[in-house]
Amino acid sequence: MIQTHDPLTAATGASAVVISGVVTGLDYSVLIAGFAGGLVSLSFLPPMGMWRRIWTPVTATLTAGYLTPVAMPYLAGLAGEGVVQSSLQAAAGFATGLTAQVLIPLVIHMTRQRFAPQKPPGD
Repeated sequence: MIQTHDPLTAATGASAVVISGVVTGLDYSVLIAGFAGGLVSLSFLPPMGMWRRIWTPVTATLTAGYLTPVAMPYLAGLAGEGVVQSSLQAAAGFATGLTAQVLIPLVIHMTRQRFAPQKPPGD
């Protein structure tokens, strides 16, 4: 289901990209790619309120900004020498932003399961 996006969502998110880049020192190209991925992900998510529409691209942006640099050595090895690193980095940032709203809850769920107290057998 495609949703319409109001200008407030885009303006707020764009402001968050700029502020987060200044505050964190993260690469702007990755942040912008993550933000774009977050905006695209809104088209595939269920309807939501205004604040969630604002925070979805913001969390996508920050997730891309922090995870893309860590993933780049692995991705570069997979892609091989023929791929331009800046293009790969932008694509990885976009993909991270696009999937952040699914991956973050999944990682939280897996972490809770892994570290949850174990019940003794027979209880």
